[in-house]
Amino acid sequence: MRHLDFYDYKSKLENQEKHLQLLLWSKKDNKYYLYKPKMKSIYGTPKMKETYYKQLRHKLQLTEDNTNGKISFITLTYDAKLYSPAQVIGRCKRDIQLWLKMIRNRIGRINYMWIVELTKKNYVHFHLIVKQYIPAKIINSCWHAVTGSIITHVKGVTRETAGRYITKYISESAKLSEDQAKFLYDNNFSRLYAHSKGFFASKLKSKGIFYLIGIITSPLCAVSAQSGEFLQLEQIALNHIITLMEQNDWGYIKKY
Repeated sequence: MRHLDFYDYKSKLENQEKHLQLLLWSKKDNKYYLYKPKMKSIYGTPKMKETYYKQLRHKLQLTEDNTNGKISFITLTYDAKLYSPAQVIGRCKRDIQLWLKMIRNRIGRINYMWIVELTKKNYVHFHLIVKQYIPAKIINSCWHAVTGSIITHVKGVTRETAGRYITKYISESAKLSEDQAKFLYDNNFSRLYAHSKGFFASKLKSKGIFYLIGIITSPLCAVSAQSGEFLQLEQIALNHIITLMEQNDWGYIKKY
């Protein structure tokens, strides 16, 4: 796949946000719908960024609801005397995985979430919420073994405090400058956080089973759904849209 320049990629996301719609068929009621996805990206328009961080904050609220007692709040920092910003960002995703593996080898399975924060000089450091106690000596020794750095911080906090901490860092990340966003994009950062499988509470709302019929990418579509909502299509509009999509004027029909 061709690697797009950062600004080309932003432009592509902006166009998708404006025009992308999905043509769906519902097995539940045997009707056709248009659906405009809620676009989310740390690189796109302000609306995309807002959606990205809004959903992340919502997940964190579920975390607070699903956490009992005290948890560990951990910060892992690189030694600027050992690494440049480019060296750190080139290895940090591998480092955090190695660190987590060493922690699991020492104390067993852990339930965690980490988020990346950039300093003004583009140095990466990690903030983690772990739903259990980890001795500071183990945290320090494992981070030093992986990176040679000894700059760490850990403390036990309540679930409410942990939520405030991580939301604060998410809010700061939402203020990434254009240069910082480009720095992350050029180094293959598609998101700023990761978590263990069981970290978030599960609250899913079923909307039935939908089948993807086609994808609309053109601004010429006379029928437009609202972002995140399903718009039921009348038969006349449906036939008109499908005819144009088959001519490749609006998008394409998905072939099975």
